[in-house]
Amino acid sequence: MTRWIFKLLPLTKIPFDLCMSIEISILFFKSYLCSSERIFARIPTSPDSIKCFVHFTKHEVFSIIDFCIMINPQNELTAEILIKDNQSPIAEIFLSRWNEDLYVQNISVILGCSEPRLIVSKTGIALLRSIGATALPELYDSVLNEKFNPRAVIVMTHHDGETVTPRQMPKGCGGLGAKALQGGHEVEPHRKLEYSASYIDKYIIHSDPFIHGLYTGHEIAELSRRPTLVVTQDHRTGILYPLASFIPSLGKDLIIRSAIPLRSGFEGRYDPSEIYRNGIPHLTEKEIPYEFGVFMRRHNLFAEQVRKSHPDLYTTQKLINPSIVALTTELRSMQARFPTAIGASPNTVFTVTVPRDTKETGDSYTLDIDGMKRAFDQTHYAFAHALEHEGDPQQEFSRLYSKGTLLIEGDNLKQLNEVAEYSLELPYIKEWSKIKDNKIILMETNKGRVLKARQLTN
Repeated sequence: MTRWIFKLLPLTKIPFDLCMSIEISILFFKSYLCSSERIFARIPTSPDSIKCFVHFTKHEVFSIIDFCIMINPQNELTAEILIKDNQSPIAEIFLSRWNEDLYVQNISVILGCSEPRLIVSKTGIALLRSIGATALPELYDSVLNEKFNPRAVIVMTHHDGETVTPRQMPKGCGGLGAKALQGGHEVEPHRKLEYSASYIDKYIIHSDPFIHGLYTGHEIAELSRRPTLVVTQDHRTGILYPLASFIPSLGKDLIIRSAIPLRSGFEGRYDPSEIYRNGIPHLTEKEIPYEFGVFMRRHNLFAEQVRKSHPDLYTTQKLINPSIVALTTELRSMQARFPTAIGASPNTVFTVTVPRDTKETGDSYTLDIDGMKRAFDQTHYAFAHALEHEGDPQQEFSRLYSKGTLLIEGDNLKQLNEVAEYSLELPYIKEWSKIKDNKIILMETNKGRVLKARQLTN
């Protein structure tokens, strides 16, 4: 069996404020993933580092790449760094593998929260990110159609494992927490909600993330006729808890397996003390339909590698603290396309997916203007918290307050310039942009590759 040697440094020896480089040389003979491949990574050593050698089989090669890139943090983000990172051999591997998975219909769509602490495998997935993992109408026109033809859909909510207590709803999702704070409209039935508050009020179904996930998953399976799995992730560890599966059957029927009765969210029937009697209710491994086996195996392997490469993960994932807010039309993982600049560690980028207009022009699409406005409404949640806490390291979004980045990605740089002008008219981005060293980066991308980039600084 063909094997490779990776020369790595013990991760506990690497200072995470040190910008490191990884050189990857890849030699392909005959065909993709053939037995003649050779992969070698060289990482600069420091005086107190001890070299170690790890062997991998070819079937583990992409997991190795996931593992390897997470030890390459960057202190500063610029347009030039992003372009170079996107053109690196390791990014090219991801893009090639993603296209191959798409060709053989081995892509799972993840509808996930914008939460930067979510740990998501970089291979075999298309990502749609929004506050609270909300399913918007354009979802069905974009990736849940016959042209894209995904293997399955995963609705990924999340919680903080430290808050799990019998008979109480777990906490951890800020968007769902904001929904709970909004409560009803009895006191102010005609009050005007703006930006993220308006989005949360309109699109998040229930303040309990698990109930919201169940209803979202049921709707997606019913409308798209795609196998759908609803999970919650403990973002402190990356561990998944499958809550329910929906498998389309004959006619309009669904085969439903749920650890939480669907009626639990009905008005007058919601009782967290009953739902969470024994902590988080979840399906057993044997109860998870085979349609989701590939996704679960990939995720579990990747999450395990993240925990090993970040010994302090449980602590660093306590506060939501990204340095980047990204609006993107791309379905490919941003952490995979920018493996060292963005993908070095979790809790880096708060991501909102922007829909494209379904009318294609040549090789590109135009932005959905209404979708872009909804996306900016969602970013208000991040910028408002950053401005409120003024860089206090003990508070959420402190890294975004200064030396933060707003990253806007799409198919047309000219249109992105207009989007940037619009963003600077929003009071919260206008205020944030005036803070020293904050910047806006615009990137024109096509099929995951950066074609042009422009950086705006104050």
